[in-house]
Amino acid sequence: MAKSFLEKRDFKALTTLNVYSAVQIANENSDDKNKIIFITNFGIVTAEKILTGDFKEDELNESNYSKFISQSAVSLTREALKEHNNEDVLLDKTSFVLENVVIRPYGSDQINNFSSLILFSDQIVGVSSGTLSENNS
Repeated sequence: MAKSFLEKRDFKALTTLNVYSAVQIANENSDDKNKIIFITNFGIVTAEKILTGDFKEDELNESNYSKFISQSAVSLTREALKEHNNEDVLLDKTSFVLENVVIRPYGSDQINNFSSLILFSDQIVGVSSGTLSENNS
């Protein structure tokens, strides 16, 4: 049986979820809309939401198709690992489905926007919260 986040050995995943919970609480009590910020090995990644669980929208349409693909990919991978008795991989490897994502690669002025992105916890170097300016300056 798959373990919950709290039972995992993935410190980065647990820390990420705690920071995200704090961001949600702060955003409920403020006009500021902070985002979760990931420092990764390839750049800075910001996201408005971390999506948990399976895709639950009533209708699949153009606006939620990317979210459907990302959430379904994670769910199907999890099920395949369980089916082939490789659940141990889920103990210390975590992926997050992020929504409304901006990536600012190191050494580049380019900004990349994604409606959803799967970020693997082994790519996370640090986690913060707040907002970043629209440009890289």
